[in-house]
Amino acid sequence: MTTVAGSRRGVTLGSRVDRKPPIVWSVDVTILCILVRAFIFLFLLRMVLSFFPLKEQTLAASARQLALLVTDPVVIPIRRAVPPLPGAMAGFGIAELLVLIGLQLLDAIICRL
Repeated sequence: MTTVAGSRRGVTLGSRVDRKPPIVWSVDVTILCILVRAFIFLFLLRMVLSFFPLKEQTLAASARQLALLVTDPVVIPIRRAVPPLPGAMAGFGIAELLVLIGLQLLDAIICRL
């Protein structure tokens, strides 16, 4: 990029201006990105902990309950629309896989602009 000598920073030859996104937009996207990644973490925690039988009143059981509380509103409607695989282990089926793929796409779109 060639700038005009003595001109304001960011102005290029041919009157093209490099514009940065507004700070407010950048902060909003950053917060949204953190929320999406936190949801992905809770969703992966839900998937991993579903494979283990857990005793009540333990830290792992509390973590699973939190993950279920946060992720159920997303998973339940998809589970109603998509039937589970025959012989699915520990409640893991197509619905969970579709949600995980959707979350990864959302992360790629929002967080890697």
